[in-house]
Amino acid sequence: MKKYIFFNWKCHPLNWKEAGRLLLPLRNRELLKRYKLIICSPFIFLEKIKKDFKIDVCAQNCFWEAKGGPFTGEISPLMLKNIDCNYVILGHSERKRVFNETEEIINKKLKAVLSAGLQPILFFGELKPMIKAAAKKEIVRQLKVLLAGIDKRFSPKILFVYEPAFGVSTQGAKPLDFREVEEKQMLVRKYLNNRFSLNPVILYGGSVDGGNLKSYLKETGIGGVVIGQASVNSKKIEKVIKACLEI
Repeated sequence: MKKYIFFNWKCHPLNWKEAGRLLLPLRNRELLKRYKLIICSPFIFLEKIKKDFKIDVCAQNCFWEAKGGPFTGEISPLMLKNIDCNYVILGHSERKRVFNETEEIINKKLKAVLSAGLQPILFFGELKPMIKAAAKKEIVRQLKVLLAGIDKRFSPKILFVYEPAFGVSTQGAKPLDFREVEEKQMLVRKYLNNRFSLNPVILYGGSVDGGNLKSYLKETGIGGVVIGQASVNSKKIEKVIKACLEI
C-alpha cells in the first residue's frame, strides 16, 4: 500500500499565484506513483487544486453539522463533498491550542464527517511532555473520547495521526526520535485493534521535513506523515521530494 504524504499548508499562502508555485514541483511523476500525496490547503484553494493540478485535497477543518445551516462562518462536510474534497483534518493541535477545541467537539465533527462519506484525518497526542506511563494513559484517554459512539463499521475510514503538540515546529520544538514515534504507534495500534478489531493506518505529524522524513517512513510502522512548515517553503519542498524518492 502507498504511504501517505500530507502537506498541511495551514493559513498559507496569500494568493493562488503563490499556491501554484508551491504545487509545481509536486507534479513529479515518480513521487505521485510511489506515494499518496494530498494537499491540505485553505478552503479557497481546494477546488482549484483538484481541477488544475489533479492532486487530491484535504480540508483543514469543518463544522459538526453535515448539511450546514444557520452557522455563520462555518463549512459543512457535505459542502466539501460537493467540491470533490474527500478528506478533512480533525483535531489538529493548533485547533485545540488556539481555538479551544475539545475532544468532545472533535467527536461531533468526526460523526458528521463519517456520515457525509468523507475520510477523516484524526489527530491526537499529548499537549506537553510526559513520562512514559502518563503519556500512554493520556493517548488512550483521548482516543476513548474522540471515538465515543463511533460505529465499528466506520472505523476503517479513519486515518489516525499521532501529533504531540510539544513536537510541532511552530512551537519551537525538536522532532521526536523515530524510536519514540514507533513506540507510540504500536500503542495506538494495539488499542484500536482491541477496540475495533482494526489494523489502522497511523501517520505521524510534528516537525517532519526532508531531514527526518526517511527515518520515520523507513524505521517505523507508520503509514505516512503530515508535513506542516516544510510544505510552504519551496526549498524545503524540494528536500522532501528528494528524501521521498531516496527511500
